[in-house]
Amino acid sequence: MKKISMIALVLGVYAGTAAAAGASQMMMNNTMNTVAQAKNMRDNSPVIVVGRITNSMGDGMYLFEDGTDTIIVDIDDAAWHGHTVSSNDNVKLYGEIDASSDGTTIDVNYVEKM
Repeated sequence: MKKISMIALVLGVYAGTAAAAGASQMMMNNTMNTVAQAKNMRDNSPVIVVGRITNSMGDGMYLFEDGTDTIIVDIDDAAWHGHTVSSNDNVKLYGEIDASSDGTTIDVNYVEKM
């Protein structure tokens, strides 16, 4: 039983490390996209957009605009990293494209207030 618990612990640490490495890699690759470009990207593509969060739609969903278009972004509490943002603030969002038959959204991993 101890062996199974140790394997589960090692796998959990590995998965967490891999996720953190993926977020770090995305932040190091500062290739920014417009919302118009993001809407045409493939599912799970890394994306960085700069603009404003204009409205809360509830349940961690927000309307984001950058001057080229608007898109719904999904921001979990941890992604805010303590930032308080108003609709007048410019932000840089790091995340992945979530493309489905219902439309394209961005699943945000990190919010950077500019």
